[in-house]
Amino acid sequence: MVAEGELLGRVRRMAARQDGVLTGRQASRLGVPSALVRRIVRAGAWVPLARGSYWVVPNGLPRLATRVRAALLACGPRAVVVGPTAARLQGSRACRVRRTRPYIWRARRLGSPGLGCWCTGSAAGSAPRCAGFR
Repeated sequence: MVAEGELLGRVRRMAARQDGVLTGRQASRLGVPSALVRRIVRAGAWVPLARGSYWVVPNGLPRLATRVRAALLACGPRAVVVGPTAARLQGSRACRVRRTRPYIWRARRLGSPGLGCWCTGSAAGSAPRCAGFR
C-alpha cells in the first residue's frame, strides 16, 4: 500500500504539468482512491472546475489557462480552444475582452466536418455546458 503523502505527491507532479488540473480518472490511475478524492474535495483542498476535473493547487482565483485546461480535459482529447480564448492564451493584444469564458470546440467522433459541440466552462465548480450535435 502506497502512503497517502506519496500518492498526493504524484498528483501534484502530474497536475503541475497540466496547469494545476487533474481529472478524477487520472487520480485513479495514479492510485488515489475515489473516497480520498471526495474527502479532499469536501475539505476544500481541491476545487472542482469542470465535470471530473479538479484544481489541485488552488491559490486565489484560477487563471484562464487553468480554467481552459479543466474544460479541455472534461470535453475529451479531440477538444480544441477557439475564438477569444485561443487569442488570449496566445497573448493577443487584439482581444480586448477582460474576462473570457473558455470556449472549447469538440469535434464529433464520426460524421461531417463542422458538426460538433461547443463546450463552455466558466466559474469554479461549474460543469461545462454543451449544446449542439453529439
